[in-house]
Amino acid sequence: MPEIIRPFTLKDLKSLCHVLENVWDFDDHPRSLRSRLLVLRYALKCLLKSQAAFSAYVEDRFAGAVFLTLKNGRGHVLFLPLLTQLLVLRALITAFLWLTRYSFKYDYTRFEAKAQALTLQDFKDFPRSGGTIYLLIVDRDTQGRGIGRRLVERASVFFKERQVSFFFLFTDTFCNYGFYRAAGFKEEVARDVTAVFGPRPEDRIKARFFIFSRKVSP
Repeated sequence: MPEIIRPFTLKDLKSLCHVLENVWDFDDHPRSLRSRLLVLRYALKCLLKSQAAFSAYVEDRFAGAVFLTLKNGRGHVLFLPLLTQLLVLRALITAFLWLTRYSFKYDYTRFEAKAQALTLQDFKDFPRSGGTIYLLIVDRDTQGRGIGRRLVERASVFFKERQVSFFFLFTDTFCNYGFYRAAGFKEEVARDVTAVFGPRPEDRIKARFFIFSRKVSP
């Protein structure tokens, strides 16, 4: 059965969390309650920040997703009443993690936001309008089948429909950043940032963050 790309729905949220947990390490104790809450919190952030999202399915199985933002911020993936509920859920998760003494100081999401802001300082010509891929993720079991490229092309169509000529994304050496070069993206900026994921010396990791750009397909 061929791959299917369709709009992301709330029914895909559980599958997205499963893929995120398989691909990225959110906690030292994978599959724990805290790890799963961190994954859900990150997935909710993606939903709350994006104007559009698309899911990839292979043989009726969720295989990946792409989340997109526009500089003008018009529209949203979900309806407003549902957004309010998700905001409340994310706040409850944050409160629970705080009460269980989770150290947000070492949270990857927090570090990622800071590193992206630093990288953006080096991109003097970053446009004030346009599009951004906020998240692109493909399940490990279906990587290498062209699903990531199909999601990128679907993003390009979305931006073209909104008369956006370029779109951008942030990535780092924790990810398969070579994929973006192979998919026609241009490296705009690269910056080395030290990641601090704990109090021990071995928890300090040097990573390189990138901004890539790509023209919208004609």
